[in-house]
Amino acid sequence: MPDETRNGDAVTGPAPDCADDDLDDLSLDALLDLEEDLMTGVVRGDADTRAHRLEVDGQVVERLRMENFRGPNYERFTQQLMEYALGAMIKWNASGLIFAKCRSVRRAVPPEKITCTWDYQERRDVAIDTVLSGHDLFREHGLIKGRWNAAKGACLTTYFVGAAVRAFRPVYLEWYHSRARMRAALREAARAEQSGNWLSDIPDQRSTSAFEDAALWDQLARLKITDPQTRTGLYYYAQGFTQREAALKAGLSPRALEGRIKRLRDKFGNDLDDAVDGLDTDPRGEGTR
Repeated sequence: MPDETRNGDAVTGPAPDCADDDLDDLSLDALLDLEEDLMTGVVRGDADTRAHRLEVDGQVVERLRMENFRGPNYERFTQQLMEYALGAMIKWNASGLIFAKCRSVRRAVPPEKITCTWDYQERRDVAIDTVLSGHDLFREHGLIKGRWNAAKGACLTTYFVGAAVRAFRPVYLEWYHSRARMRAALREAARAEQSGNWLSDIPDQRSTSAFEDAALWDQLARLKITDPQTRTGLYYYAQGFTQREAALKAGLSPRALEGRIKRLRDKFGNDLDDAVDGLDTDPRGEGTR
């Protein structure tokens, strides 16, 4: 697998054109290839079992269509799909197989930008953002525009993973170039400062500022919220992520995070709003901040 560096420097440059995709050319062969990997070690059902599964998938989609692909039924349905896809994406990111999968659906990552040096958290972060982006693609084109069809032979879970694979390249390249810019900035800081402890002067890039990030964690700590998932969900929600995104990062469903926030508000009252400025519960778990 090609490395991401040349002479020790990260390869930079603009990402290839990544215009908004649809799912028209997500072929059955490519989807069945995905399913073959996803089902490794699992006993497959016979043709009748598969036909029944596709029939049930079709009934589920028709019911959700009547609800305009919104509401609690849709939330539960997509949460299961996202959890399934997230496991696959983390696995494929770790093995490097994701880059082969992208080539199979004609969304190849440029070879010089493929890395084998990203750590677990980086692979997981890219996987989460990929699944969220894949959900948007799946909902818009697979469901609302009706690209998914049970008669074509791909089950919903496999089709959703296919949408996530199609969404991987722009998400990955955004992460790749962001990391390259950060490393370039760190090298420049090192040269400018000529200091052995220059890393300590670089603020945490995950938040608006290191001060605000530390202040937020301090405010959450004062509430003595013992559950780590709840703390994590609140942290990301307060950082500006949507409720759905914050929940996925915390390993919760949007409804679960919404319920925990409501219980915390009942318990702490105004103290919660003071600690997490601007916190607002989105009843659908998918709105913007």
